[in-house]
Amino acid sequence: MAGCGYALQRYFLFGVGVTSTKKRLLFSVSLLLVVGFLITSLVSYFIALNELRDNILEQDLPLSVDNIYYDMRDELQRPIFISSLMASDTFLRDWVMEGENEPERMVRFLENVKSRYNTLSSFFISDKSHIYYDPSGKKALLNQSGREDSWYFRVKNLKEPYEVNIDVDYRNSQLLTIFVNHKVEDFNGQFIGVAGVGLEVNVAKKFIDESSRRFKHEIYFLDLEGDVKLASSNANKNIKNINNFSPMKEIAKDILSGKKGIYEYQYHGHTHYLTARHVADFNWIILVEKSDKDGKESMFNALAINIFICIIIIVVVVSSTNFTIGFYQRELEVMAHEDKLTGVYNRHAFDVLLKDTLQLDERENTVSSLALFDIDYFKKINDQHGHLVGDEILKIVAKKIQASLRQVDVVCRWGGEEFIILLKHTSQEQAIKVAEQVREQIEKCEYKMAKQTVTVTISAGVTSYQPFDTTQSMLSRADKALYDSKHAGRNRVTFLG
Repeated sequence: MAGCGYALQRYFLFGVGVTSTKKRLLFSVSLLLVVGFLITSLVSYFIALNELRDNILEQDLPLSVDNIYYDMRDELQRPIFISSLMASDTFLRDWVMEGENEPERMVRFLENVKSRYNTLSSFFISDKSHIYYDPSGKKALLNQSGREDSWYFRVKNLKEPYEVNIDVDYRNSQLLTIFVNHKVEDFNGQFIGVAGVGLEVNVAKKFIDESSRRFKHEIYFLDLEGDVKLASSNANKNIKNINNFSPMKEIAKDILSGKKGIYEYQYHGHTHYLTARHVADFNWIILVEKSDKDGKESMFNALAINIFICIIIIVVVVSSTNFTIGFYQRELEVMAHEDKLTGVYNRHAFDVLLKDTLQLDERENTVSSLALFDIDYFKKINDQHGHLVGDEILKIVAKKIQASLRQVDVVCRWGGEEFIILLKHTSQEQAIKVAEQVREQIEKCEYKMAKQTVTVTISAGVTSYQPFDTTQSMLSRADKALYDSKHAGRNRVTFLG
């Protein structure tokens, strides 16, 4: 917009009078602005009205909780399967029933399970001896009155064959661990112990956080008593048990009943919508929550869309009125940096580009190079074939040079029959190679002008950036190298460091 403002300022400074077109323009601007604001306001209204609550309640939450449910079930099916294999393993049951002789055999069995399935831990507790076996080989007796072993007696009395529990691994890593505890029965269906595996809780935590980022929700995993066992990183840290969290007390019972449904509660000035799903395999409740804060962000996005549309309308209108002025302004800009005959950069533009490149070389410790070319005996070409032929030769040489370079390299007509190339991030060896390629390309071509055939060669001087170089010092070396090429017989490349 600053460029348009400058163009309009010049428009009035040059004394172009105001005509009836201006009135029509102002009317068009006013009409477009009114229509634009009206359209964007209606768009914002309908987006906010139709998508906010309905989208959350009817699509967003139900789809999210189903996806998380199936993904999490798949995530934990593997350790459940492993513990089931352990509980039904013939060796394990025979070993217990034969009196638990040779404990090292059980240790090897548990070591194999742990390494084969890459679990954090594996274990077996005998109901007869109350010995806790693990891959370390250390045997420990259950503490029947201690908190850390109370889980065993809970599992023993379960109706289900296993449970998924989150607890600290008191006997090994002391890490918070997801345990899959599976009852072991003998061949007559009598309880003889508990086998299982432990997974690092960070595995599940990572899954929950990835799901939270993907679906942009807060995610909780609860047990049937309402305790939060796992939660996404963006979840409300104040929620430890939904029965004890006052904003959710009224809906806690329905949530823990396992019924699928949509619930809502008020907290810190926002409405929080949530849905729950019971995971029967683990006896957990998945809780997925989304607040209306996201809806407000949606409305803000709609407002941004309105503003964007209005800006586009204004830009279109202002651009159309300034098109003619802009066209001439661009013409002047081209004239300021482009050589009219050859279409490459002129000397003024090249000075600016070279200065910027040298500053970048000094700052980033990189190397750029210069190659200064001169058409050999160009005055002779002009004298023998005329200046029109000479001009065509200059154009063709400029194109040949450009065709031999990368897009990042800069070609400039330095003056008369001289061209200079700025080779960015190019070492001495690479610069000499490029200069030779350019020289060979031009040397092997024959330039047919009407009925005349002209052969052209060029001489080149090459130099590369050195610490503390200035534009003047580099140009001086390139010029000296070019002089040496001419003095040595022309049609050659000389490097000067």
